[in-house]
Amino acid sequence: MPEITFENDNLNSKYKSRVVLGQPVTPNMVKFLTTKGIVKNEKQAMTILSIVAVLFFTSSIFIIYTSFFQQPDIQPLSPEEEILLREQGLI
Repeated sequence: MPEITFENDNLNSKYKSRVVLGQPVTPNMVKFLTTKGIVKNEKQAMTILSIVAVLFFTSSIFIIYTSFFQQPDIQPLSPEEEILLREQGLI
């Protein structure tokens, strides 16, 4: 039985492009980063995209926590302020 070797087998990248209908397809964000010269190869692009995803995830967790789970720092009214608000009819 003849041995078949592929050109992509000798790449040292642990990130592989997905294959559609037998042809490798590079994700559009990776293409964008490489064509703009931000990164040099697909591995660097995947690293940058992973870091960005982690940053967005942690910032969204922080925003949700501060919005819903922290009590607002509300100071009680002083007696003078309460009297003033009662006179204005706001209480």
